[in-house]
Amino acid sequence: MDYEQFKEECKQACHERHACHDGYQMLLRSNSVEEILSTVVRNWSDVWKSKYSDIVAKNITRWFDGLENNFHRAGIYVNEPARNGIAIVSNPGKVLHFEGTTRVYIFSKAHVIATDTVQVYCRDKNSEVSLFDDAYGKIEAGRVFVHDAAEAETHQECTCYDRTTIHAMGGVLYDYGHRRLSATEDVEIIKKK
Repeated sequence: MDYEQFKEECKQACHERHACHDGYQMLLRSNSVEEILSTVVRNWSDVWKSKYSDIVAKNITRWFDGLENNFHRAGIYVNEPARNGIAIVSNPGKVLHFEGTTRVYIFSKAHVIATDTVQVYCRDKNSEVSLFDDAYGKIEAGRVFVHDAAEAETHQECTCYDRTTIHAMGGVLYDYGHRRLSATEDVEIIKKK
């Protein structure tokens, strides 16, 4: 992958998903991979909130191949541990451990362990996330195990322990202990000892 091909594919993705005007203009003015990635980081909420997520999930490892240094300079890591920045996880085939202040976005099947103040966002039903220390997870799909003083918003399956804070918005909650728990009425809570 080179700069010209990467920029062309990003422009095509913007056309297909009707990107916002400002983000598209920033992309057109980009003169390097780093500038393109800076635009992506500035508009990350559009990327994650499904406007482009299927394109990213399909292409991220191919885009990353050969442009790793550019991605790293922009603070973006793909299927690899990081202590800060944005980590994109898309079917890595191994358990990934994140610490520090990384924001982790799971696009497809993964097993992620997060410690410190890492934030994990997951919409893949086949993924498993374990949160420790003061980590946070917004787990819209998949399984999550919450330990220590971690916090999670969960929509599918959650197991909590220790002094955790849980916001269960659906699915099943296996409760081995918590500090705070809020659950919608459709959540099945199974108390454990």
